[in-house]
Amino acid sequence: MQHTCHFIFPFTLVTDGGRSSIEDHQVVLPPDFDASAWNMNYQEAAIYLQEGENNDKFFSHPRTCAALPAYLLVHNTWFYLVELAAALLIIALSLCESPAVPYFQLSIPVHGALEISGLLLVAVELALKMRWLGPRTFLRHRRTMLISMVLVVQLVEAIVLLVRQTSHVRVTRALRPIFLVDTHYCGVLRRNLRQILQSLPPILDMMVLLLYFMLIFALLGMMFLKIPYFTNLESSLVSLFVLLTTANFPDVMLPSYASSHWACLFFITYLSIELYFIMNLLLAVVFDSFNEVEKLKFKSLLLHKRAATEHAYRLLLSPQGVSFRHFMGLMRFFRPRRLEQDVLLAFKTLNVIYCVEAMLKIVGLGPTCYFTSGWNIFDFLVTLSALLGLSVCLFNVNSFYFIVTLRPLRLLRLFKVKKRFREVLGTMFELFPRMASLALTLMVFYYSFGIVGMEFFAGVLYPGCCNFPINRYDVLSTVTLFGLTVVNNWYITMEGVVSQTSRWSRLYFMIFYLVTMVVLTIIVAFILEAFLFRMNYNRLNTSADGKTFLAPFARFHSTRSVILFRGQRNRTKSDLSIKMYKNEIQVLMGGKKKNIL
Repeated sequence: MQHTCHFIFPFTLVTDGGRSSIEDHQVVLPPDFDASAWNMNYQEAAIYLQEGENNDKFFSHPRTCAALPAYLLVHNTWFYLVELAAALLIIALSLCESPAVPYFQLSIPVHGALEISGLLLVAVELALKMRWLGPRTFLRHRRTMLISMVLVVQLVEAIVLLVRQTSHVRVTRALRPIFLVDTHYCGVLRRNLRQILQSLPPILDMMVLLLYFMLIFALLGMMFLKIPYFTNLESSLVSLFVLLTTANFPDVMLPSYASSHWACLFFITYLSIELYFIMNLLLAVVFDSFNEVEKLKFKSLLLHKRAATEHAYRLLLSPQGVSFRHFMGLMRFFRPRRLEQDVLLAFKTLNVIYCVEAMLKIVGLGPTCYFTSGWNIFDFLVTLSALLGLSVCLFNVNSFYFIVTLRPLRLLRLFKVKKRFREVLGTMFELFPRMASLALTLMVFYYSFGIVGMEFFAGVLYPGCCNFPINRYDVLSTVTLFGLTVVNNWYITMEGVVSQTSRWSRLYFMIFYLVTMVVLTIIVAFILEAFLFRMNYNRLNTSADGKTFLAPFARFHSTRSVILFRGQRNRTKSDLSIKMYKNEIQVLMGGKKKNIL
């Protein structure tokens, strides 16, 4: 007589059109549900947790055993590195292609073959994705379809280049950063770009308002100011656009001001409305939009991780609950490089550190208290470096003279004096990883605009004379673009290009200015949001100076004993957000209990 084991899952996630709901579900386990079946459960549960951690949508979850090998290969560390290397190779080819940097210039067959090799690696990655996703899901994934179209265009252009053996206009090279954006290690970059796109609607509204007032003042300038800067609508708009950046002020005002002092009211009114009101209003709108998008992103990620955890929990559940043996089986797939001791708090691994700590305690309570403070440790290191620097100066040891350069670090001790300084320094350290990703986002735009500038303006400026490198587009000149970003006399570069090409070239510079203005405004909004978040958090939590976050412990029941698992990791902004928005999360979870996205 065969026996079956009946038990009730607390929930089962049912997917319906991208939305999931929780329902009671009865599961029957056959008696021959052996270790191999549990291993499949462990592996699938680990995949769910990985999808929750990476914010991968569940519709891309491998549905069949045939799709699993392709999924595991694509989500392998070595594959991630190959994918990143291929993207960097494709981007770096801009240094080797005409017009190229002299030190890196390669012949057309060489850089064409390298480009096709990199593109073929991307094609292999897309083929593996189609293998695991299936054609229907693959076609539904918008980012994958966009990359596929760019890949086809790039392959066709590379083949044409090799056949013709001569360079031609290739503006589509500006789309190459999309391969880098799609890599695993640039997930933060993808989120930044998505956040910028989500913040665009209110920004575009403010842009329309900005251009509306600019058009009104351009018409007024044509009618009342009889000067060369306002001879027609085009020159009036260009002059006022440059005036918005203050790069041509007060030069643009002086001719009319010389004929009538009342003319200054026109320019003062324009700058007061456009620069000091609408531009600051734009910052406020961007900050509000960015803050709202940031909060919605946090809630979405939290719900997604929760749904992934529930999927994994359902796969680990047995009639006795989730046993520690099943938890260890999950960790074997979810964190394969972790040893069992790591899961059990890594007592043996930390023995050396505990011995050192015991020795310090033996010395006395004074040194222990001293070295438990981060600022005291910093003072100790700075003082030690200062003593080493003094010894270098006394004995004139040239090989260690670099230590002397560390002495200005003593000025950082000023941050210890005032609490506000410490908060600013702490915010700076917390912002650094995200600021690095935003800087990478800005560099992506620099790359794309640099490629377009090379294709259209290379060789047209200063032909045969006047070697002024900062305004040249003969190579991928990020220095030229940075000079345009700083807006100091940027219109002189623009008018120089216009004099050698056509007046439509102004669109390139104006669009570049608007794009960088939006990105830089979002960066400012991010800094404000992070600083205000930290200030509000510090007001709500007096012990916010802790360096680590202790995760709530979980009890894993086995048939013999109860094991206490307590994890420790670095505190992240997500942890602070959970504590900061605790009441909102409780309301959110209550409202979403029956409908988890």
